[in-house]
Amino acid sequence: MTEEEIFQILGRISVVYSTLDFMVTVLVMEIVNDNYKSPKNALNDNMTLGKKLDIIKNLKDSDVMSVVALQSVNKFIDDAILISKERNRFMHDQWLFAPNDLAEGKISKLTLVNLRSWGIDNIKSDLYSAEDLNNQHYKLLQMVEKVRITINEVRAMNK
Repeated sequence: MTEEEIFQILGRISVVYSTLDFMVTVLVMEIVNDNYKSPKNALNDNMTLGKKLDIIKNLKDSDVMSVVALQSVNKFIDDAILISKERNRFMHDQWLFAPNDLAEGKISKLTLVNLRSWGIDNIKSDLYSAEDLNNQHYKLLQMVEKVRITINEVRAMNK
């Protein structure tokens, strides 16, 4: 795996994470009813994917346009929350392009852990293959598709 191939895979992952964030925002706007829409519940431009998913996870039947759509969302919301946590690691950790790893078709992701102890030994390293990264990309695409389908279901129910 070359550096260029890694950049391509990581770029695709980054774009799909952004797409997921956008689609979840649309889902929130589509699924909540007028009673839920108030200044105290307002979305804002700085909300993370995780915060938006928390809004969805905490919706009650009385907050939504369709209980059926909420039930559909509840089938994948926990997986979406896990993916949003992975997003932060994929986007904010350090990717190490070590020649020896690259020669074996792998790349290391360095994560800072337990920062309160102020030690350099607080770096965790995970090794990823191209297959691992492609699997992550595929998992994200599947989640985007679940959200897209749910948005379409909500729109159909609201017509």
